[in-house]
Amino acid sequence: SYLHNHEHCAAVEINLGCCRYPPPEQLTQMWQQVQQALMSVIYEARKGIFGVVVDEDSKVPLPKVRVEAVPSGYIQYTDDQGRFAFYLPNGTYTLKTMAVGHRDTQMDVRVLLGPNAREVMVFMNSRTWLLGMSPMLTVTIV
Repeated sequence: SYLHNHEHCAAVEINLGCCRYPPPEQLTQMWQQVQQALMSVIYEARKGIFGVVVDEDSKVPLPKVRVEAVPSGYIQYTDDQGRFAFYLPNGTYTLKTMAVGHRDTQMDVRVLLGPNAREVMVFMNSRTWLLGMSPMLTVTIV
């Protein structure tokens, strides 16, 4: 969904039937019918991996980093504060990160069978080439 991919948060839409605005006297009964299922969804949504991608030298969060959870195939881009979140079942995943001006990284992360998501911090090294200069700098020798 849009909220998951762009805002890094879960969203639940509940459709209780054909009535868009049920009468107030039916709300308690409707809540009792869906409460257990809804609480199970909320419990499951807290599972997975979430974290921040930062520059290893400056410790500044990196926006627009491509983060992939393998083998799930899920791909996200970090937000302006370098945050990402994947809602995943328990298992071992490899997080692969790619960003302009930084070396690609990968790290193995284990999602445990439990109520809380696993928090990770991913450090990315700046790419440096000749004499520590940025790869964006072009040097011409005549």
